[in-house]
Amino acid sequence: MSQFIDKINEAIEYFKHEKVFQKLFHLFIKKYKSLGRIGGKVTLDDLTVREKEVLSSFFRKDFTNETTVSISFSQFKKALDATKFTGIDLKDLLDGYAGQILISQAEEKEQYERQKAKFFEEFARRYTNLYAQGWIKHIQEKGSGVRGVHLAYDKDPDRLKQQLSNVLQAISKLPLLSHGDFIREKEYVRLPVFAYQITKNPHGFDLDSDQGRLLISALQWVRTVVDQGYEIVNSLTIEDVNDLLQYFGIIRDDILNFVTCTGIIGYDKDGKPSPFWLEAYKEQIVLNVPLRELVKLYSFLPGSVVQSSRTNVVFVVENSGVFSAIIDQLQLKESAPIICTHGQFKLATLILLDHLVQNRTKIYYSGDYDPEGLQMAQRLKVRYPEHVQLWRFEIEEYLEAISNIELSDARLKKLNTITLDELLPLKKQIAMKRKAGYQEKLIPKLMEDIQKIMCNE
Repeated sequence: MSQFIDKINEAIEYFKHEKVFQKLFHLFIKKYKSLGRIGGKVTLDDLTVREKEVLSSFFRKDFTNETTVSISFSQFKKALDATKFTGIDLKDLLDGYAGQILISQAEEKEQYERQKAKFFEEFARRYTNLYAQGWIKHIQEKGSGVRGVHLAYDKDPDRLKQQLSNVLQAISKLPLLSHGDFIREKEYVRLPVFAYQITKNPHGFDLDSDQGRLLISALQWVRTVVDQGYEIVNSLTIEDVNDLLQYFGIIRDDILNFVTCTGIIGYDKDGKPSPFWLEAYKEQIVLNVPLRELVKLYSFLPGSVVQSSRTNVVFVVENSGVFSAIIDQLQLKESAPIICTHGQFKLATLILLDHLVQNRTKIYYSGDYDPEGLQMAQRLKVRYPEHVQLWRFEIEEYLEAISNIELSDARLKKLNTITLDELLPLKKQIAMKRKAGYQEKLIPKLMEDIQKIMCNE
C-alpha cells in the first residue's frame, strides 16, 4: 500500500514540475467536476515551444506544428501506462494532484446545502425564543429581506455565526418584546446601550456595519409578525430605520432628534401633568423637545382638551415659517395644539403623534404641494388611517398656492409612489402643471380653520 502511495506521489511531483501539465491537470479537474466522472476531452491553447516538446515526449506524438491540442482522458491514461506510472488510477491521481477527494459540482452543491442547513438548524436548537426561531426559519426558506444573510454565509460562515448569535440574542431581549408576547411599554433604550448589553460593544449594532444591517433585517421580519400592516422592504430610509427601532423600544440620536410643538401637555407614568409642559401650555410657549426628554413621559394630550374641554385635535404643519406665522397671528385666548415637522418626519414627531393617537386625538395635517409633500401626507395617513384628516389638500388650494418652481423629472417620478385615493386628483394636477405649491400662501385659510375648530364653530 505504501509503495502504491509513493508511486502516486512521485507521479504528482512529476506532473507539477512542468507548466503544461499544470494546465492539463487544471482542465482535467474542471472536466471531472463538471461530468462527475472520468471522461471526455480538454483543450490546451497557445502552446509554447517548450510545452509542445513536453507533450510530444509524453504522448509519443509530434505536436511541433500544433498551437491548440485536444487531449482525452483515455489518451492520457494510455500514455501514462507507457511510463513507470503504469497502473495508477486516474481518479486517484487527480485527487492527489488536487490535494482532496474530488466530487462533482452537483455533489458539491448538495454537500454545501447540507452544511448550510446544519448551520442554521444549530441556531434553531440554541435559541428557543419564538421570534428568534421564526426568523431562522424565514432565512432557511429564503424569505423576503434575507438575501444578505445568505451572501454573508457564502463569504464567511464563521463570521456570520458570531453575528447571527448576537442578533438572535438581541431579538430575544428586545425592550418591547417579553416572553413571546408583544407588549407596549413606555421605556426606551438607546441603541449603543442596547448594543453593549448584547455584544459588549456600544458600536456592535452600528447601522453601517454588517451586524447592524442583520439586526434591521431581523427586526423587519419580527415586525411583520406583530404588526400585520407592515411589509418588508429592501431599502429603508433613515426615517424608516428610526421608526423600526423605535417600534421595539430602541432609539438612536436623542438630542438632535426633536419635535417642535405648542399647546400640548405631557403626563408622567402616574397620569399627572408635567409641571414644565403644563406651564409651557399656560404661557403659550413653543417647545423644541429632544427625543431624550420626550420618552421620559407616558402620555400626551392637547392642553385645550384638558383645560377647556375643547375638540380633541392637533394641527400639524410641515414648514417652520408657517408654524411661526400662525402662532404669531392667531387670536385665541389659549394655546392651540400645533406641531411643526420641519420637513420629513423625525422620530420624535412620530412618537408624539403615536401618544396623541392613543388618546384619540384627531390630526389635521397640512404640507407642501410637491411630490415630497404628498409622500409625507400619504405616509401619515397610512400610519394613522382613522385619525388623520388631510388639511387643504384639494386642487383648488394647490392652484392658489402654486409657485414658479419647476419640478424636475426626477422629483416628478416620486409621484408614482402616491396611491392614496384622496391624493390622486392632486397628484394628477401636479404632474400636469409640473410646479410646486407651498403652504405659505395658505396661511390665512389655515388660521381660519384652526380658529373655527378650536372655537367649536
